[in-house]
Amino acid sequence: MVNIFNDYDLGQKLNFSYTNNKPFPNIVLDDFIDSNVAHKCFYELKQFNEWGHDPSDYVKNHQVNKFFIPWDFESLKYLKQSAPTVYNTLHYFNSESFLQFLRNLTGIKNLIGDPTFEGGGCHKIHSGGKLSLHVDYNFNSKNQFRVLNFLLYLNPNWEEEWEGALELWDKKEKKCTHKIFPLFNRAVIFTLSDHSIHGHPIPLNCPEYIQRYSLALYYFVEEPNHEIYEKRSVVWHDI
Repeated sequence: MVNIFNDYDLGQKLNFSYTNNKPFPNIVLDDFIDSNVAHKCFYELKQFNEWGHDPSDYVKNHQVNKFFIPWDFESLKYLKQSAPTVYNTLHYFNSESFLQFLRNLTGIKNLIGDPTFEGGGCHKIHSGGKLSLHVDYNFNSKNQFRVLNFLLYLNPNWEEEWEGALELWDKKEKKCTHKIFPLFNRAVIFTLSDHSIHGHPIPLNCPEYIQRYSLALYYFVEEPNHEIYEKRSVVWHDI
């Protein structure tokens, strides 16, 4: 597997900042992976045509103009065939070396990846799209508990007037504390809990030919602390 990230000591160096950042443990890291790999991922996704979409009433008012791949394990073959750099990059983020970086960064020592990319993988948002503020589902089909989110943005020359910023909200204070624009090769990592309210609730104002692309990986533990993690689906917030 090609090594696209080199500073594995960075996790331990940034552990204090990560765990003490507000409103919940998080960090933003720019120029995260090899820029050539990030550019290849962008161009492959720009040409990719096998996107899934959830038309259900459950999400239609909260998850607008959002497309994704994979939608099941079999659909990964489309990525492998048409977007090999993306496919390999996703699997790299589940590699043991990268998992160890995340363990050092977050302090979650028993962290494991998800090779099926359930709910994650590649996301594309069209103009007018949004994702309402929410707390994510916290268990998967294997009954593992989700405790960490990793996002990598792949949008060259993104302009702030196009909106699309990821917002991190303070649940107690009911206010946005971080507004993170989806800039090219920018990684965002944050711990999932009942307090981790986030989303990009302002509809995209980009031109029709521009889309917001990201890779999303979710990480799990086998044995959660049940005093902290109760099983739940996504919880939408209107604050």
